[in-house]
Amino acid sequence: MTSNDSLIDQVINQILVDIQSGDYTAIEELLKYIPDNILVSYLPEED
Repeated sequence: MTSNDSLIDQVINQILVDIQSGDYTAIEELLKYIPDNILVSYLPEED
C-alpha cells in the first residue's frame, strides 16, 4: 500500500463519517474538482 492509498483510505473513512452525520459540505467541495466526464462515468448506465 502506498502513502497515497493510505491517504485515500483516510479520506474515504472521513467521507463515511460525514455521510453518517448528514454533512455533505466537504464531499461537495471535493466533487467540484472532478471533471464532469469522470463524475458522469461514475453514475450507473441508463437502461
